[in-house]
Amino acid sequence: YHSIRLEWHGIGDSTGAVDEYIMEEPFLDEAFGAARLLRAEGVERIVVYGECFGARTAVVAAEQMPDLAALYLVTLVLRDGAVSDQNPQRLVSELPTSEFVKRLGKLRHLGDPKRRRLYASIVRNKVRHVVQGARYRHEGTRLAPWVSRQVVDGLEGLGRRGIPVRLVYGTSYWDPHKFDFEEVADQLRPMRYPSIDAEIVDEMIAGYRTLHVQDRLVPMVGDWLDEVLAARAGSDAA
Repeated sequence: YHSIRLEWHGIGDSTGAVDEYIMEEPFLDEAFGAARLLRAEGVERIVVYGECFGARTAVVAAEQMPDLAALYLVTLVLRDGAVSDQNPQRLVSELPTSEFVKRLGKLRHLGDPKRRRLYASIVRNKVRHVVQGARYRHEGTRLAPWVSRQVVDGLEGLGRRGIPVRLVYGTSYWDPHKFDFEEVADQLRPMRYPSIDAEIVDEMIAGYRTLHVQDRLVPMVGDWLDEVLAARAGSDAA
């Protein structure tokens, strides 16, 4: 198999700089550049493996990849916003709007720049939740307001196309993205497509922290790809 592993700009040996990863602003140009390189080598079916920000980029890029054959997504982040916004989001999602407004009147240490940035992040995320929640209610969905529309629409498009998608999360006690997924999995409409499934692995897989996790994950990915690509090849031949 041809393969390419890319580093985002500002990472490793790549040029450029990254101040912070913002989930709803994926690096599509780099993903499409990698796909063009594979096509130039004669590749006709492209499989994408992505983790965290890479998984989000893959979900969004998929819409413009007609030759996409499968997606393997590890720790797909379901929330929008910067990485540093994730914990403030969880805080406001658990706080009713009335209680949130009441607490705004008790803010302290506003002269501290770090405190001001934290408070601004909390307010920004609360506004986002209120707007998104109203939108979801208008559409008749029960999705939590913090679930990214980008993720929902991206997975929905993949489901309609019948692209095999495997979502994988680890059981790490410090990885909140797994808990996010478990909370809303029943309401995620794309999960009802037979081509999309999920697996919770009894490992701390986020970031591939240990060689043990890498040794376990690599065969899992290979076995799944062998299975789904063989099935698609048989379906295409039929």
